[in-house]
Order: sequence, then C-alpha cells, then structure tokens
Amino acid sequence: MTTTKRKTKKKALSATDKNGFLAVVALGASLDTAARYFKREPEEILDALTDDADFQRDFKQAQEQAEVFFLKQVKTAALDAKNWRAATWSLERLRPDRYGRVKADAVSVEEIKTLFARLRATIAAEFTDETERQKLEAKLDALLQTLS
Repeated sequence: MTTTKRKTKKKALSATDKNGFLAVVALGASLDTAARYFKREPEEILDALTDDADFQRDFKQAQEQAEVFFLKQVKTAALDAKNWRAATWSLERLRPDRYGRVKADAVSVEEIKTLFARLRATIAAEFTDETERQKLEAKLDALLQTLS
C-alpha cells in the first residue's frame, strides 16, 4: 500500500497578515524571520509578493524604512562615541551587501542578478508551457526583489 503525501496549502495572507508582516520587516527583520514570526513558510510570502504588486512595493518600502532608521541612528550616535556600534551592527546585518564586511569568497548582489538573468534565459529555452514559464519567472523576480 502506498501513501501519497498531499500538499496542504495555507490560506492566503489577509490584509491584516500583510500589514503585520510589513511592520516586522520595517523593524529590520528579514523575509525569513518575519515569515517564521507569523508561522508561515518563506515561500508563502514569496508567493504573496509575486501575486500582489502593492504588497511587493510595500515590502520594499518597509525594508528601506528599517535601513533609513538605522542610518539615522548611526548619524546621531556618531556624535556620541559610546553608542555607534549597536546601530552599525544592525546595518551590517540588515544590509550586508552595503554595510557588511566583504569576504574574499562572497557573492555580490550583482553577481546573483547576473545568475538570475542566465537562469531566466535557460527557463525561456527549456519551458514550452508559457503559463508555467511565466509563473516560475514571476517567483524568481519576487525572490530577486528581496535581495536588492
């Protein structure tokens, strides 16, 4: 007897869920952290970002809001030498591509974008079903938006 595992789909994110998620991201949480906080899978959030251009725009704005907050903290704290490290630590983790230490073997956001462009070209060449191809490309675009 074989058993099949059914994929259970969680309910779509409500406006309240989205607003709560955005509020946590605006505090500086990553997509993964905010998803776990609301007991969701990151893929569910990516799906919602793919399906909702307004949510995607608001997500980007929430990320930028956190960044600007910490930039202000660094500027203010720089006047008092004893406080600047906490804000710097936050920026390094919030936007490691801009403020983190660069490791010799690190991959930059630009390199990831190049990889995504090549991946899209491969998908376009290999997927004959236009609808499936567009769905996959939309998910990749939403994922890429979380990186930059």
